[in-house]
This record gives sequence, C-alpha cells and structure tokens, in this order.
Amino acid sequence: MLHTQNNNSCQTAAILNPVLECNSPQTFIFGNGQTEQWFSFTINNNVNTLAQNQLNNYQTGINLYSNMNAKVNVFKNNINQQGISFGTGIIAQEMPISITFNLTTIKQNTITAPATGIHASGLTNALIEDNTVSKLKQFPLFNTYGVLLRACNSARVRDNSVNSQNPSTNTRQHGYAFEMSEATFATCNEADKTGTGMRCAGMMPNSFLLGNTFKNNYHGFTMSNNAIIGEQYRMVQGTKYPSDNRWQGNFNSRSMASLSVNPDKNLSPFNVRDINSGNAFNPNFGVLQQYIIIVSKLVKNPPLLCAVVQNPGIKKGISQQIAKKQVPMNDTASIIGRMQVFEALQQNYTWQPDTILAQFADSMQLTSYRSLQVIDSVMFDTAQCSAVLLSTCQNITPQNHVEQHIQAATEIYINSRVNNNSVYSPQQISDLENIAWLCPFEDGKGVYLARFLLQEVNDAEYQNSCEEANGNNLRIFDSEEENEITFEAISSKDSISVYPNPANESIHIESSGKQPLHIDIFDMVGRKILSHYSVNQRTSINVANMPTGLYIIKIRSGNMEENSKIDIQH
Repeated sequence: MLHTQNNNSCQTAAILNPVLECNSPQTFIFGNGQTEQWFSFTINNNVNTLAQNQLNNYQTGINLYSNMNAKVNVFKNNINQQGISFGTGIIAQEMPISITFNLTTIKQNTITAPATGIHASGLTNALIEDNTVSKLKQFPLFNTYGVLLRACNSARVRDNSVNSQNPSTNTRQHGYAFEMSEATFATCNEADKTGTGMRCAGMMPNSFLLGNTFKNNYHGFTMSNNAIIGEQYRMVQGTKYPSDNRWQGNFNSRSMASLSVNPDKNLSPFNVRDINSGNAFNPNFGVLQQYIIIVSKLVKNPPLLCAVVQNPGIKKGISQQIAKKQVPMNDTASIIGRMQVFEALQQNYTWQPDTILAQFADSMQLTSYRSLQVIDSVMFDTAQCSAVLLSTCQNITPQNHVEQHIQAATEIYINSRVNNNSVYSPQQISDLENIAWLCPFEDGKGVYLARFLLQEVNDAEYQNSCEEANGNNLRIFDSEEENEITFEAISSKDSISVYPNPANESIHIESSGKQPLHIDIFDMVGRKILSHYSVNQRTSINVANMPTGLYIIKIRSGNMEENSKIDIQH
C-alpha cells in the first residue's frame, strides 16, 4: 500500500522517506510488492507524483490522506485486487468542509476486481480522468463502487470506464456514485453491466452530467436521499441542448429495453418528454416511470467534444436551476442545501451581479456555519491550532444538529492537538464513531468529517444503512422488507441479527459467533441512550420506556462490529 499524508515538517517527511526533498517536485516509481509505504508531502506548490506502480492484493492500493494544498498526481498505476474480498484501489481524503484547494489528479490507472475502485472524499477541484476499473465486485449486503465521490466540491470525472465481469441486477453495485458533492462535472464516462450505472444522492447543486454512457445496467441512472443536481443541459452559444447521456440496453430494467417499448435505446435519460403530451420532463428523483419513454428534445445537438469540455462553474441563474422541478425538501435537507450552495458560491464569484445570490452569500457570512468553516481552514496549521482556536470553537453556538456534529468533531481534533499530544482519547474516539455512524444525508458533513478524522486511528468503513441503495431509491428510510437486519462478516460465516424492526417493547439480538455481545444505543444526534452487555450469544433489551423515534444500535462481538438504524414505535 502507498499511503501519503501531508505534514508541515520537512524533517518528518525526510524520516519517512529519505529520497523526499521538501519544496521540490517528486516522482515515486516502485515495483511490485510495496506495502505500508508512507509519504508525507509538505504544503507546497510543487507537483508530487505516484506513478507506474504494480500493487497486488493489498486491502488499499494507494491512500492519499490530508495532503491539503499539495499538488498530488496518481498516474498509470496497476492495482490488482482479485485475491482479496473487499479492497479499495485508490483513496483520496481531505477535510470535507474545507475551502482549501487540494489539486489531486487521478489519471490513467488500471484497477482490477476492487470493491471500490476510486474513492474521493472532501476534495476540492479534483480531476479523475481516463481510469479503468474492471471486474467490479458485488455483494448482496454491501455497496460497491467503480468511482465514488463523497462531500467533494467542483470535482471533474471524465473519460473513465467501469465494468462488471457479468451483467448484474444488484443495484448495490455502482459504476459511479456521487454523494453530496456540489458542482460535480461528470462527462464521457462509461458504466457497463453494473447493477446501477450512475447514482446521485443528497444535495449536489450546480452539477452537470454530460455525455455519459450507461450500458447493460439494471438501472442506468438513479437519484436518492433528497438528491438535487439542478437542471441538466449543455449550453452552446446561449442555447440549452440535451445532456447527451446515452442508454444502451437498459431502460429502468432490462425487461423495459425491448424494441416494442423503446425502439431507440441510445437516447438521453435527461431532458426527456412524455410520449403522450410531449411536455418536457426532468427525472429529478427515483428511476424513470414506465410510461416515460426516453426522447431527446427536438433541438438537434451539435457534436459533444468531451476532451475540451471544462468545468462550467457557477452559471448565471443558478437560483432558478436549483429550484426548478425539485423534490420538496424537509428541514434538514434545506439546512444542508443552504450550506452547500454557500460553499459552491465561494468557489466562483461570477454570481455577484445576481442580487438574490449576493444577499444570500452576505447572510451566510455571519452564521455559525461560516465560523466553523473558517476554523476548519486553519486548524491543520500547527501554528494556528492553539488553545485560542479551541476556545473559539467551543464558544460557537450551533443552530441545528448539522452544525452540532461539525462543531463536535472539530473540537475533538483541536483538543487532541492542544491537550493530548495529537492522540485521541478512547472517549474522543467513541464520540467520533458515534457521529461517523450517522446518516450524512440527515446529519450533514460532520459525519464525513468524523470519518475523515478516524482514518488516523483505523481503516474501518463507516457506512450508515441510509447510504445503501435500496429498492425505492427515493428516500433515506429503509425499505419495508427490512424488518430483520442481518449483518454478515466478509471474512467469516458469523452473523448478527437484530429484530423486530420497528420495535415496540423489546429488541432481540442474536449472534452466530461465540464471543460476548457489547451493545450501545444512540439517538440520532449521537448521545448514548443505553448500554448492554451479555455473555450469551442471544439477548433482549427492553425499549418500552424509550421515546418513539429512530436510533443507532452499535453491536460488538469479537472481531465483528456492526451498526444500523432501528425504529422504535409505541
């Protein structure tokens, strides 16, 4: 595994790798068999490159972590994960509410048989281009991804190819998944034979998906979890043209791809019209209805030149784009949406002539969220990560649970640096984990922030059940058939079952293993409500006195550690 981490100390960098010269461009080329190799790129304006490595059967091939403001290129690496069950080819992670520029480029890599090919989290202005992910794995209970974006800003994803070895009807297998990543620009990508071609989840204002090809997928394109991407079009000389995405052999499901239903299977899934009325129809949530046939607008498209398309940035009239034909938002979605629109506006100032957007941006400057964002932008700087910064963070009054999670994770990080020699205490780790297991679509980017900070401690994959692709693809709630939750450990045959769900008076936990059960229940803002320990592999917990609502149940048994939501109803 190649693991890179930013560090402000040139001396530390030299210790980690003697050939690394601070403040000078570097290229690292290794042969087969490298493992646990750490690189520390200091904050600089040079280009550091990881290139032409052959990495076989490591849990993570290349891990880029906390390289803020460093320019990092990952080029032409060959990563083969056919010999492991659940591996990731390339991970690149930064602070998810950061306003710094990460300048990470992942290009022309070949990744074979991963569970996740490329995972980018918290990056700003990342470029993921011309990568090939083949033989993407699939599991009945876990999501897999060719390319996954989480909490990124202004990412460009283009000319990539993702395929499954065999055609799949498993919608948990994603060619591309973009989650809460505003201003995403995805063009000329191909997903072949994956259960889901492309999925957008959460607030993603000002995102454009142009010229992608979805081939032989069970679902070509879906939107979920209060997804908002804005009106889809390609602007050419002042005219809005269809977005040129192509479906080949899939229309909602393969059974809908027959000639009698859809004679031309190479038409755009965006900018469509109802076959009966001829009116324009934008599929802003879920899969397309069966009575909608994919028909391009009557305006003839000029050729799409993928190689020269640039990130469109913030366009005039973004307020109309965001509002047009979208899913009604609940309060939490509105809070997260305001934050992400504000972050998008900070990246580009062409919106200033728009009076409405200017007033909105001014109103956000004095909010507690803006204060937390400013703290985030400096807390990795050793000189500024001080007791004064900690006090400033502690004195902020969160206005909602989304800000509360961001503040809690930020305070834990600064406190560990100021008072504990950069080491998290067991209680701090537990508090971060409580946040990390929450649903990012309900609880905001503080969830991603906690997951990012926990990478210093472990390589655990924190994923809430709301992030799993389920049958309805509309809301974050579990599907009706999930009345019994079963977790299976990948590396063993042991499993844990929790039932009933919803529960009224008691919940029952059963483990097929031989280790005692450690059980914690948290409310949706991360407060521990109940702890339970059992030396037996079967136990029950009385929940009759707990208020109605959703809770997180965390279960540990031996090497197994599982989390899920449970609904208590009285």
